[in-house]
Amino acid sequence: MPTRPRLEIIASTSAILVLKLFLISLDICVAHASDSITSNQSLSGDQKLFSVGGNFVLGFFTKDESSSKFYIGIWYKKVSELTPVWVANRATPVSDITKSLLHISPDGNLALLDQSKSLIWSTNTTIPSNSSTVAVLQDNGNLVLRDADNSANIFWQSFDNPTHINLPGSKSIFNKVTKVSKRLISWKNSQDPAPGLFSSGLQENNQSVLLWNMSKPYWTSGPWNGRTFSKEVPVRSSATMVNVTCDANSEEFYCSFNLNNNSRSHVILDFVMDVTGQLKAVLWEESTQRWNPFFAVPEAQCDVTALCGPFGRLHERKSPSSHGASRVFDQQVTNSLGFE
Repeated sequence: MPTRPRLEIIASTSAILVLKLFLISLDICVAHASDSITSNQSLSGDQKLFSVGGNFVLGFFTKDESSSKFYIGIWYKKVSELTPVWVANRATPVSDITKSLLHISPDGNLALLDQSKSLIWSTNTTIPSNSSTVAVLQDNGNLVLRDADNSANIFWQSFDNPTHINLPGSKSIFNKVTKVSKRLISWKNSQDPAPGLFSSGLQENNQSVLLWNMSKPYWTSGPWNGRTFSKEVPVRSSATMVNVTCDANSEEFYCSFNLNNNSRSHVILDFVMDVTGQLKAVLWEESTQRWNPFFAVPEAQCDVTALCGPFGRLHERKSPSSHGASRVFDQQVTNSLGFE
């Protein structure tokens, strides 16, 4: 009997210690569940950024589990299939994420260092010496590098530097002064995000063009007439969820797309320059847990330059795709996407 109080005290102390350790670990998890990188908070290993509304994640990823090639990217949080929508170091992977670091560099840029602390990627923009910066992952999938004290002062954003995907709210732009087009460039293959052979963008005569090897056009939309593009495009009825807007002036021609008001809260959709050479609009269908295209150009994959050859024949249902297997599309034609 004399030892019982001592045992109760030991048990009580152990319980308190376990509770403290649990609270400390909870604090660590909460600290890492941030939407931003500051001069005092970097990202490495399995750490991630989460947009405030829970739509997007930023962190290290790989599409090939057998390799040691890792990339900094942004992907959907609510999609079960890992689908990167933007990649920072798409041609220069790192091999050890525990020793690699995404941080705010001394000059204010967002920068990625590899395991040897060599610079792999940077936003590489001019920032005033008296500015303090922060990188924020927004809930629309846009990664923004801005002034820490003034959120309206944006120095760089991923929407202006896309890789292979345009998200709702982003713009495709052709600058008529500099003759530069903001292009989407396909992945090298479904596992490798390095720049591939196919690209899409706008050009000077107010039309959209797909290029092979950044030089040879193999599809054009026809000119924008202020309301539509001239070329007919096969799409599914799902396209009624999307509004496409284009405009031109003396300095630029741009197009953007947004989801209709009734679709914004529950629809996951993007435009992707696919590894098949097709520009696609794809919709995530929760019931089937797969990406389904409702728009694709060229309609026939053999219309993609050098894909089939003069005697080739491609089985379109099985061609590899960055958004799952490519499928044959419905033949319904509608002007909901701005085509007629």
